[in-house]
Amino acid sequence: MVLALALMSLVFLLVVALVSLVGTDLSLAELRKQRVLSQANAKMGMMVALGELQKHLGPDTRISGTADLMDERIEPTGQFLDMPYDPKRPPTDGIDLNENGRIDPLPFGQRYWTGVWKHRASNDGSTPGISPTPKNLETGNVGNRETMYDTDYDPHPDVEVAWLVSGNEGYQRKLGFFSSGGIFQSLRNTVGVPDGILTADRSAPYGSDDNAWLDYEKVVRTDAFFGESRPFLERTYSHPLIGLPDPDDPLDPDSNETVWILKRPLLLDSYDESNPQNWRNHLAGEPIKVRKTSFPLSEREEKNGVYAYWVGDEGVKTKVNLVKEEGDSPRVAQEPLMDLSSGEKESGFDLPFDGSIRGKADVLDVPSYASMDAQAQASALAAAQRADKAAVNYHALTADSFGVLADVRTGGLKRDLSAAFSMSDSQFDADGFGGWIFQERVHYMKNFEPNLNNSRNGPKANEWLDQEGTDFIFDEGVLAAGPKWSVLRDFYNSYEYVDSSGRLSLGGSAGAQLSPDKFPRAIGDNTVIFDGRPNGKIRQKRQSEISKQYNYFSEMSFRPEPSNHPYSPVLLEVKYAHEPYFKNGRLGLAVYPSVALWNPYDVTLSMNNDLILEIPLEVEIQGYNTKDWDIMRQWRLHHWPRNTVITTPSSTSLPANSIDFSFDEDSLLANRQPWINPPPWGGGGGPYLDLNGNGRRDPGEPMHHAPSIPQVRPPRPPGGGGGGSRPHWHHFAYRRHHFFHQNFNRVSHQDYNVNFYTFRQTFPFAHASSIAAGRVPNFHIFHGPRNLSSGTKGVPLRLRIRNMQLQPGEKGHYVLTSMPTPMPWNAPVKELVLGKGNEGALNYAGFVTDYQSEPDEPISIRFRVEKIRGVKRGEMENFDGDGNLMPPASGIPSPSGITLYEVRTQPHPSGSGYEWPIRRINKEFGLQIGSGTRDYRAAAELDIDLKQAGVPSNR
Repeated sequence: MVLALALMSLVFLLVVALVSLVGTDLSLAELRKQRVLSQANAKMGMMVALGELQKHLGPDTRISGTADLMDERIEPTGQFLDMPYDPKRPPTDGIDLNENGRIDPLPFGQRYWTGVWKHRASNDGSTPGISPTPKNLETGNVGNRETMYDTDYDPHPDVEVAWLVSGNEGYQRKLGFFSSGGIFQSLRNTVGVPDGILTADRSAPYGSDDNAWLDYEKVVRTDAFFGESRPFLERTYSHPLIGLPDPDDPLDPDSNETVWILKRPLLLDSYDESNPQNWRNHLAGEPIKVRKTSFPLSEREEKNGVYAYWVGDEGVKTKVNLVKEEGDSPRVAQEPLMDLSSGEKESGFDLPFDGSIRGKADVLDVPSYASMDAQAQASALAAAQRADKAAVNYHALTADSFGVLADVRTGGLKRDLSAAFSMSDSQFDADGFGGWIFQERVHYMKNFEPNLNNSRNGPKANEWLDQEGTDFIFDEGVLAAGPKWSVLRDFYNSYEYVDSSGRLSLGGSAGAQLSPDKFPRAIGDNTVIFDGRPNGKIRQKRQSEISKQYNYFSEMSFRPEPSNHPYSPVLLEVKYAHEPYFKNGRLGLAVYPSVALWNPYDVTLSMNNDLILEIPLEVEIQGYNTKDWDIMRQWRLHHWPRNTVITTPSSTSLPANSIDFSFDEDSLLANRQPWINPPPWGGGGGPYLDLNGNGRRDPGEPMHHAPSIPQVRPPRPPGGGGGGSRPHWHHFAYRRHHFFHQNFNRVSHQDYNVNFYTFRQTFPFAHASSIAAGRVPNFHIFHGPRNLSSGTKGVPLRLRIRNMQLQPGEKGHYVLTSMPTPMPWNAPVKELVLGKGNEGALNYAGFVTDYQSEPDEPISIRFRVEKIRGVKRGEMENFDGDGNLMPPASGIPSPSGITLYEVRTQPHPSGSGYEWPIRRINKEFGLQIGSGTRDYRAAAELDIDLKQAGVPSNR
């Protein structure tokens, strides 16, 4: 009996164990089934994501980016190391794209969705083949803000194609504005920011706001099929501007339709996995939230399958595993600066890699980059800190960033220009590279009278002379073209001129070309090319002048432009200063020129030929014996009795005993203007000080001038009394500054018909007269052409630089390294040789005038820089029928300006000599900087040698 009970207990226990085992197996089978289904769903979601990726980004005419483009926040990631990422924290910095007065973030979790864009066909999506460039419609109608505006041109032809997140996949789910739902949809317009299109020209549904971003946001948010007013489950598309339900919000009935698909890589090291519901307090960056996609499994299954996916854009991130092979090269670094610290005013990741280059190249992801560092492996604290830095920069760093050089406008791969530039000359031209980089037929129209010989009739700056619709140029067959391919090719092949020592030789038979083979047109419009037999019309009234200022040549392939790429230093600074001096009994002007050249290349520039900088200055100086001013003043003020005259050797009747020409020099020079050292720009007074050199007085630029010596009026003669006559009152109306410009042949005495010039030349004074031919001589040290019709350039300042050599990136100063022999003021050529040196040197070039005086005689001087000449209205260039520059036409001046020349051994085709222009500044600088009148007790006080030696003068 006992045995039977024991056996029954054993059997019962066995049955219970078997039941438990079967139940456990059934439970595990269900779990395995759910796991397999989950894996299958995830695999299906991955396949769908890859399919959507290939469908939308497969064509070459597509480009990707993140929704962060629409987020107005700008946040340094380093701040999230100290305080966790909180989407509710107000942003501190940003860009107000929609101009609504605040920084608008995107909905939380949607900032890093990946979007796809393509090239727009037209503004309204109906007309294919939108032009890549606008039409050129130039008229005189400046009152209309749409002048020259092409309504068919879209400067930003981008169209949103898709957002690569789950819920947007499938044939029926398309991004666009449709007039109906379901399968039979009619596209009204594409989605995109209508930037660059006037509000009136935007097709529906755009056009409600002038701001393109705000207009775009309003259209997206109010769309009838996926806008905010549409119930969530009925929306046909998910857009990053329209928020999804929060998966963790129990009060939202649609919270089960979304999921946080990416958050673990964005959590700081402080996150505790045992407390997962607290994950938001440990965020280092923004997670990713997407919509779930539900699909039926089978007829026997009661529940539907669910998957979700997000396609991240690695192409917008910085690659961490690049290896910099040339750390000491002056070229641009090949490796991102990962070790830069992140601050408020600087960007960086503060993630240096302390390991081998091979180890860095083997990095597969950002967490591995952070953990494989030697410091991270040696310290747990360092490993945690680097892991946090990798987390806050998750959306900025990657190890898998690749791209394809595709032509996103026309499709296909971009053409290999490097291979094209290696072709021979004949093959280069035969393959279509012999012309311009781009060209297009445009309608060219000008309603105003172009530049004419008579400068008063031509349009001035910012002025349109609309001739009431009368076209001076009306041509629909004009060719607008860019530079030639050969210019880019020549620059690409510049390595052929660099020797083994890293030196780029300029000029000479074996060096790179320093100057262009053809200098572009300076007068007129060189961008466009006209047919020699115009398709349109030129107004007959000015046909001759107009045709000379535009490219009307024998063929439309001719244009004055370079076909090579010139290599030359950059002219950074031109400094000029001057001061008067007195030496060897003559007045002169000391000139201190300085030129700064910069080498913009990463190789040494070495020039074989001479370099000449021509500066068309207009500088003048005048001087006279101060006693002559007092002589004229006393001669003018004194009354001469009619019955007292003397006869001079020239038979001129002059008074003898009624004039006292003795004067006190101390009284005369008591109010003289003291010596003022010339400032760096070369002068003192003038009507205003042009600080920025733009040729006009701007707000803040001081008005200044040298004060004139006060005129002391003699006492008025008393009355005669008793009704007797009294002498005539002589009023003296001349001012000191008039003395320099006065024609003394016309200054006559009130009582006698004798001019001051005759009186001064014939009266026996002890000192020589300062007046020649009736005027105080004006010595033009540098000047422009005396007569514009002569076609001459005048006498500019020419600075020659020999054996120029500049290291990579060097800024070299060229000054007078020695004292040149003084030149006469009227020398036909005024050229100085400069060398590399210090601007503090006191070497000067002296220009000696014809003014002579004894050292102890007083002197009054005036010197002035009027302007630096530029291209003027009425100047003209002379081209032949093939676009070659010819010698200047008779009576027409050629353009002038600050010009840099190369001196070659072969003459220039224009017949202008052996100087080939490299660069020219067409702008004219109206400086108008002068000294005013300066008086000195003795001319010896202008001893420049004593002044430079620091010896004080006895004034």
